[in-house]
Order: sequence, then structure tokens, then C-alpha cells
Amino acid sequence: MLFVLAGFILAYLLLNQIKGCIGDVKPPIVDTLYKTDTLWKHYDTVVKKPMVIVKIVHDTLPPEYIADPMYDSLKVQYQELVKDYLAKNIYQDTFNLGSLGRVIVYDTVKTNKLGIRSYMADYIIPIKRDSVFITKIVEAPKKGQVYIGGGFASNKSFQNSTQLGVLYKTKTDKIIGAYITLMPGMQVGYGVQSYWKLTFKK
Repeated sequence: MLFVLAGFILAYLLLNQIKGCIGDVKPPIVDTLYKTDTLWKHYDTVVKKPMVIVKIVHDTLPPEYIADPMYDSLKVQYQELVKDYLAKNIYQDTFNLGSLGRVIVYDTVKTNKLGIRSYMADYIIPIKRDSVFITKIVEAPKKGQVYIGGGFASNKSFQNSTQLGVLYKTKTDKIIGAYITLMPGMQVGYGVQSYWKLTFKK
């Protein structure tokens, strides 16, 4: 049992000498490029919309609209009223949207009614689009790894042996090992091992 304990101590010291080897397998590093594009969508359209009367209010007539009792004066008054009544009054209002553009509103008034309202829109709207490009995948640098373990063997004569070993896997996937075997009669055996990775072509 003394040799088994010495083997455990040896394995512990070996693990402490090789820092960062156990469980230190880093995932691949993905080189990602983030890009934001701005697309400008142009709107240039004309929309016509009929106006609807929702309420009519009759006010008291002012003096200039009261019929004159004299025919000649009444005729002149009538002609002026007809001229104003049938005239088309066109109104324009502009809504500036800064650097984006503008919206122009046209209204026409005739026979005391609003005609068809027109909207002339000419503006641009920015649309942002985010894109992600994976340029390349960089494998993380390999590091050595250490494994410890043991085994048990027996035969028909019930001669049992116990083995304790340490394996070290290098960066190039080569495996080097050392072990201690406790055999019947408290005999102790030692050994070293070495393995190489085989690659088969497809």
C-alpha cells in the first residue's frame, strides 16, 4: 500500500506542475463582423380625397348681404355675390419634414364648399438593416491534458493486480503515460507508455 500511496502523491504533483491542462479545452473563436446598412426608401405620390360636410351652420346676415331695395344697387350686389360664390379659392399648406422631405396639401373652395383635397408627398424614409457576417472560424490553441486512472486484473489462479496510471496528452495529440502496478506478494511493477494518433484517409 505504500507504493500505491506514493503513486497517488506522484500523480498529484504531476497535475500541479502542468497548469491549465485539465478541462481547459476552449471552444473555437468565431471572427464575426457586424454591419449596419441604411436604405433610403423614396415616396413620391399624389392622393386626392373628396371632402364631406358634417355640419351646416347659418349665421345672421351682415348688412352688406341684405338685399338693397333699389334695383340697380341690388343688381350690382347680386353680381358681386355671384362672382364671389363661383370663384375658386385654392389654398396650399406645406408640412416640412426636415431632411426627409415635405408634404403639400391643396384645398379648393367653390360655392361655399370644399372641393377635392390633394396631398402631394415627396419624402424619403431611412430603413436600417443589420447584417452579421462570419468571416472565419479560428480554432482555439490546443493545450496539453492530463488523465489519471487505474485498473484491476485477475486470472484463473485468482492472482489479482491493481494498477494506477497517469496519461499526458500533448498538443500534437501524442499520449505519454506512466503507471505503477501492485502485484501478488506486494510486488510492485513500473512502466511507461506512449501512443500516437492514427489518421485514416477517407
